[in-house]
Amino acid sequence: MKIVQTEKDIEYLKINKVTPISLIEIIKQGFLQLLESENSNCLPLHQACMLLEQGDDVIKIVGESFGIEYIERLKESNFEYYRIAKRIDQDMQLIYTLVGVHDEKIEKWLDEQVQY
Repeated sequence: MKIVQTEKDIEYLKINKVTPISLIEIIKQGFLQLLESENSNCLPLHQACMLLEQGDDVIKIVGESFGIEYIERLKESNFEYYRIAKRIDQDMQLIYTLVGVHDEKIEKWLDEQVQY
């Protein structure tokens, strides 16, 4: 799991070169929207954007269904990803993960949660 609280975290994702650059740009847009509402240069941890990776306990991280605002499965030209919005009190947290990187149980759970 990668946590994005600052613009430096976005730069780290770019340097790491594991995540498609198009997805990093999508994460950056979501991050900047959340950051604007905070009027700060750093998101609090409970509001930080997350990039979930293979082996992460997605169900535990995303939490109970009542905290999920939505889960979308979106397609770019060369990859698909999930965008998950999780409500924590008055705040929103955005969580991203590529389709197909998790085990079958997690992928099935994510697909069942998707709001088309």
